Amino acid sequence: TPAPTPCAWACGAGNRWDRDDPGLDGIRNETLGWFRGEFGQSPTLASLIDPRPGLMIVDVNPIYAAATGKSPPDIAGRPLFVAFPDSADDPAANGVANLYASLRRVADSGVAESMPVQRYDTRHPDTGAWVERYWRIENSAIKDGSGRLVYLLHLVAEVPAPVEGASA
Repeated sequence: TPAPTPCAWACGAGNRWDRDDPGLDGIRNETLGWFRGEFGQSPTLASLIDPRPGLMIVDVNPIYAAATGKSPPDIAGRPLFVAFPDSADDPAANGVANLYASLRRVADSGVAESMPVQRYDTRHPDTGAWVERYWRIENSAIKDGSGRLVYLLHLVAEVPAPVEGASA
């Protein structure tokens, strides 16, 4: 069978995390408190993502919001790829597809993943124009004591644009 598209999983189609497990409500609240304590004043750009259909952004720290030119309330509670779509100005944009694939692998395997530097453009907060940006991205699974997936932790750092022809 063909692999689901990013929107199929991210916008609500079924997957193995699609059942709402009331047993996770308490750990979700504890994890949100941990996230805010750990990353609230951190210089690391961090977001907490619900792995269930929609990939809802649960919370972001202030520096993450500032780096994207948005406020935390403008981001939290929105589906990840609605809040941060691919650039409409770049037909070759692959940020959504690559990030989706990484999050899916992490959700399925529970193994943290560092992505290669990724171009993922964002909108300028004042003009709405797309701004070319590059990011180092780390995704990891947050599980409860029984191994059930609770959230995905998404850490990013903006990096300079790669230099053509340079080796890593």
